[in-house]
Amino acid sequence: VLITDAFVERDLADGLLMRIGNQYEPFGLNAMVSDRYNTFMEYALPTVMWPSRALGAQLAYTDAKSFGIQGGLFTKGIQSGGPQNGSNSGNWAATARAYYAPVNTEKTVVHLGINGSLRGNENGTADFRAIPEAHGANFTLAARAANAQRELRYGPEAALVYGPFSLQGEWTWTDLERNVGSDATIQGGYIEGSWFVTGEDAHRVYTVKNGLFDRPKAKNALQLVARYSHLKLDDANLSALAIANGGPADARGTGNNYTVGANYYFNPNVRLMLNYVIAKDDYIAASGLPDQTYRILQSRLQLDW
Repeated sequence: VLITDAFVERDLADGLLMRIGNQYEPFGLNAMVSDRYNTFMEYALPTVMWPSRALGAQLAYTDAKSFGIQGGLFTKGIQSGGPQNGSNSGNWAATARAYYAPVNTEKTVVHLGINGSLRGNENGTADFRAIPEAHGANFTLAARAANAQRELRYGPEAALVYGPFSLQGEWTWTDLERNVGSDATIQGGYIEGSWFVTGEDAHRVYTVKNGLFDRPKAKNALQLVARYSHLKLDDANLSALAIANGGPADARGTGNNYTVGANYYFNPNVRLMLNYVIAKDDYIAASGLPDQTYRILQSRLQLDW
């Protein structure tokens, strides 16, 4: 049994919510939108830096018109499988997100946001492993920040919806403060676009209450999609880390993923997804690994309610 969202929440005042339990830390747009509603089959490459679910307490305020702010204190979450990158795997974090939607109508949205997370690391080591944008793929990039006592993660997010067209992007930095040796930084981001070619009035649906996208409004609709994402795990002050047991001992480098695809919505609850991913990994010279390119074709028939 996988335990994911397990929390209680209460409205403290008009627009003010308190949530306690195992929950998503408020950080990022791609990471916090349910994969039931995300445009692509998998999260973008910089997901390695985005906090996931954690155990903690959060306050969230919104005016329900154009802006909101979310923040909380978190510690190690309920482990439910999957890798925990960096200091996601334990210790403490103070994480916050603020967003503003100066334009917010049914079919036209401008969304701007900023994220930040200060994270303690009592274990002294922060490991980062990344996979291409394909479910079940093997790790292909990895790096370790030894003697890391704190992390500061931060970055902007933005999205635009104009009828059937949509653009979205984020960039994230992680500054690793080390008590021995020089500090290190990893960074990455993505930009994606989509277009509902067919389908009467088909468009993405934005919810200002949480600053996230909800289930698209689409019936008998074809959506074309494209995304570019980038991740840098090549800082000179990062240490070598094996991508897996028995794998290469040093997999530091940079990754670039290019994804194109299509989604066909039979109705808002049923869609057929097709993604073609070209993943390119460029390793640092010290690793001794040749650069690699992977080509991945994946599909999914999704039913949710």
